[in-house]
Amino acid sequence: LIVTNVPGVPMTRYVAGAEIEAAYPFAPVAPHCPISVALYGYRDRLFVGVDADATAVPDLDVFCSELAKSFEQVVAASL
Repeated sequence: LIVTNVPGVPMTRYVAGAEIEAAYPFAPVAPHCPISVALYGYRDRLFVGVDADATAVPDLDVFCSELAKSFEQVVAASL
């Protein structure tokens, strides 16, 4: 498992005059690491991108569901 944080920007950005509303990061899997998780902060929000080797992680949907639950628990604990 690889987890990386990509520092983002706190202010609104634009592409061809259109406001960017969300930005999901991508971190490719590395040799011997079947899951990569990338975090990106943008405008006081955290975006998460997950990439996985489907042959090594056939239940990626379960992993992502549990990851989402964990984030919900962290947010609830911080309130």
